[in-house]
Amino acid sequence: MSIILKLKHWQIFICLIVGMVFSNFTIEGDVLLTTIIRAIGVIMFMSWPLLTGHALYQRVPEKFELPYTLFVINCFITIAAYAFVQIILKITNSPFGDC
Repeated sequence: MSIILKLKHWQIFICLIVGMVFSNFTIEGDVLLTTIIRAIGVIMFMSWPLLTGHALYQRVPEKFELPYTLFVINCFITIAAYAFVQIILKITNSPFGDC
């Protein structure tokens, strides 16, 4: 996990931009492949705070008590909220449904 903390700012930027591009990618006529690519993009983009937080938590001195479980739960709540919003936008046929 220390590799994550040693990345340069431009490497992080490229990873996040690639995740954002994949999450908005559309292949006309192939719903399955579009869904797979979008899921990979969302995982790339949303997993960055979780990976960084996990790597930083391992560096915290033992004398500090930090609730790591709460951090993980909050990360998954964020991902679930994003998925919920995307589902609602698709169901209501909102013009923002392809976001």
